[in-house]
Amino acid sequence: MRDEEEVRRLRDDLLQLTGYISEYGTRENHAKESLVFSNDACDVLTWILEEIPTEGFESDGYLNLPELRRLAERIEASTGKRLEDYE
Repeated sequence: MRDEEEVRRLRDDLLQLTGYISEYGTRENHAKESLVFSNDACDVLTWILEEIPTEGFESDGYLNLPELRRLAERIEASTGKRLEDYE
């Protein structure tokens, strides 16, 4: 497992970079896949550092597990393939 200080340094570096790009960048910059991914990575690192509670991280503000579960239910209904059987 990574050292907490290493995780914190990476998260803080990403927060600075993504904040700067979001603040001063163009729409084209904002649409870059690397920026979107980095924003998501910041959220994950913040959760790992226990600065976001798990319940909040599962909510629609982050992972949106309820919506993913509803989507899986619709797929089960339309395909007959069950999520619990997926490996």
